[in-house]
Amino acid sequence: MKYAFFGTPHIAALSLESLKEKELLPSLIVTAPARPQGRGLHLVETPVAVFGKEHDVSVITPEKISPEVIQSLIDQGPWDFFLVVAYGKILPTSLLEIVDNKVLNLHPSLLPKYRGPSPLESVLLSDDKETGVTIMQLDKLVDHGPIVAQSSFELSSDTTLTSLTEKSAALGIELFANSIEKYLSKELVPTEQDHDSSTHTRKYIKADGLITDDMSSWDKWKIFRALGERGWVHFMIERHGEMVQVKITKASYEDEAFVIEEVIPENGKRQSYTDLLHSLN
Repeated sequence: MKYAFFGTPHIAALSLESLKEKELLPSLIVTAPARPQGRGLHLVETPVAVFGKEHDVSVITPEKISPEVIQSLIDQGPWDFFLVVAYGKILPTSLLEIVDNKVLNLHPSLLPKYRGPSPLESVLLSDDKETGVTIMQLDKLVDHGPIVAQSSFELSSDTTLTSLTEKSAALGIELFANSIEKYLSKELVPTEQDHDSSTHTRKYIKADGLITDDMSSWDKWKIFRALGERGWVHFMIERHGEMVQVKITKASYEDEAFVIEEVIPENGKRQSYTDLLHSLN
């Protein structure tokens, strides 16, 4: 099979790792350009671009899928299909036409639930007991196309964004490997989504990581599981007569209680939560 892979963040790189294990690497990787990051604003390549270079897969990094990119893909064809995993941009109709609409998207939720940019965080924040992955055929609308295959799994109370990302990537590629030949041979026919029952996610920001005293322990734990690994979970505390933001870097859920273990106060150093409390006395 000859196909191109479109993806950008960590979950897409994890998917490529799984594809490598199954000897199903793409012929071409399409990802976002390097972006300035950190205090020095050094250009940093996407995890997908790094993977491609490490494994001798051709990589292109267009700012957008322009007519020139479309023509280049046509010239490099014919392609059997395209595979998209968190590319991050809406793909033009002209791209779909290159492969007769056989553009597959690996989406980490049980569509039509959690369409949009943050399905993984939304699964955790919604307190779902089950989630899964969907392979869908892209159409003109976001996460709207017909479903090719789905697979579900149960969530445990200690599932975090990282562990959910890793499991979703591995399961998604497993599903892809088991489905792609049947799909190409038309033995597997895509089915329309139930659009009336769709739900939509939004992009989360650091402010969503604020926890307050009026929240239940479980709600605090949900927020930490979903946003803690991004460094976004924090609370406000009074110190020397002024309110200070404290980032929570390590926490657990024990005996139905949210237990803060390690923190970083604003303009301070990493320390135990116990030491922080002692410093306030």
